[in-house]
Amino acid sequence: MSRSRLGLEAERLGSRLGLGHEGLVSIPACNQRHYLLAQLKRQNQDILALDSVFKAIVVNKILYALPVYFGYLTQGQKLVLQRVFKRAYRSGLTLCECDVEEAQCIS
Repeated sequence: MSRSRLGLEAERLGSRLGLGHEGLVSIPACNQRHYLLAQLKRQNQDILALDSVFKAIVVNKILYALPVYFGYLTQGQKLVLQRVFKRAYRSGLTLCECDVEEAQCIS
């Protein structure tokens, strides 16, 4: 498959997953999910429950299509995604900080 065709497929897949036209996950959507998780934390939810919900509604959405569109992301876009993970970790919403470059969670 040619690189341009692969790019079109990545864009099509990205639009189905709620990714922006640059292949970047919608940051406002991540911020909304972060807010919802913060509300759960304020209600004294267990960290294990918060971690499970974070992985289900944020990490999986980002990492699902990452292998397809990762090559098209600029360094700035990768840093934006990394900030989403760091913010959640600092806020105590997850037990591990995910690394976009390695596309996996690290302890």
